[in-house]
Amino acid sequence: MIISFKFSVFDLEIEHKILKELGEFTIFCMKTISNDMKIKDISNIIQIKKKIIKKQLAFAISRKYLTDDFILTEKGIETVELFEFINIFNQQKIKIALEHYIENNSKLLYSANNKKFEDNNTGYLIKDNLFDYKIQYKFDEIIEKDRSKIKDFILNDFENYKTILEKYLNDFIFKIEKNEEQRFYNYEINEDDFISELNNTQNTTNSYISIDIPILEVNKIITSEIFDTEHINKIKAEFDKYKYFNLINGELLQLETKSKSNNSNLEMKPLINKKSILKNNLACKEIWLHDFLYVDMKTETKEFYKTKFFDITQIMEDI
Repeated sequence: MIISFKFSVFDLEIEHKILKELGEFTIFCMKTISNDMKIKDISNIIQIKKKIIKKQLAFAISRKYLTDDFILTEKGIETVELFEFINIFNQQKIKIALEHYIENNSKLLYSANNKKFEDNNTGYLIKDNLFDYKIQYKFDEIIEKDRSKIKDFILNDFENYKTILEKYLNDFIFKIEKNEEQRFYNYEINEDDFISELNNTQNTTNSYISIDIPILEVNKIITSEIFDTEHINKIKAEFDKYKYFNLINGELLQLETKSKSNNSNLEMKPLINKKSILKNNLACKEIWLHDFLYVDMKTETKEFYKTKFFDITQIMEDI
C-alpha cells in the first residue's frame, strides 16, 4: 500500500538587515568600487555629480564600510560579498517544500527538487493538519528557534558561501511566498507492517497522523436452557477473544475502546471482506463440541472505524 503526503511549494527569498540599512544605491557604489572604479567613474556611469555621490556614501564611511578616501574596508569587502551571495541566491529562484502534518519542533525543510518527491499522489492521500497560512507561520517559527535548519538547507547548493552565511546568519531575513506547485511523497509500506506500526496512543516526543481503520465486530449472542449463566459467560468469553478483526489484512485485534476521531487524517476503506476473515480464522480456535449441543447461538456482525496513530517522524527524516 502507498500513503501519500502532500507538500506545498514556496518561493524562498533572502534579505539582510545590513543591506536594508545601507540601501541599494550605496551597495551599488560599493560594488562598483570593489571593481577598482573611482567616484568619478561612478559619476560618469550614472550621470550624477561626484559631490552628491560622496554625500550619499557618508553613512557608509561613518559605519566603517569605506575609508575617507572611498576605499572598501575589510568590513566593506565582506558586505559586497554578502550582497553578491544574496543577489545570486534570489536570482536562482530557490523553491522550498513544506509538509502539512508535523506541528512540533521536529519539522524539517525540504528542497522542492528532492528526487523522492513526485508531482502526483499515487496512494492514500493524507489530509492536512496544517493549512498554508499555518505552514508559513511554522516556517517563521523554525527560523526563529533554530536557524541551523535553514543554514543547512542553503548550504546544499551554496557551499562556496559558507563563511558569509555563517557569519551573518542571525541577521538574514528569510521570506517565503506560496506558489501553485505541489509535491507528494508516496510512501510505500506492506499492509502487515502498516497494521503492526499503528498505535493506540501518541507520545509527546514523536509526530503522528491519525488513521481510521475499518473493523469487523463478530458478536455471539448465546442462550441455553441447560447451562447456567456462569457457563454461558465462559463460552462467550472464548468467542470474545475473536471478536474484532481489522479489514485491512484481517488480523485479529484486541480493542479496549471503539473510539473514533472526528478529524482524522485518513479513513481507510476495507481491503478485505467478512468471508475472507472467516476463511483465515476457521482453524484458529477449538471449542468443545458438546457445548454446542445445549446452547442456542446467534451471530451478529457490524463494521465500524477505530482511530489509531501512525508515527511519521522517521518517514519525514528519511526524505
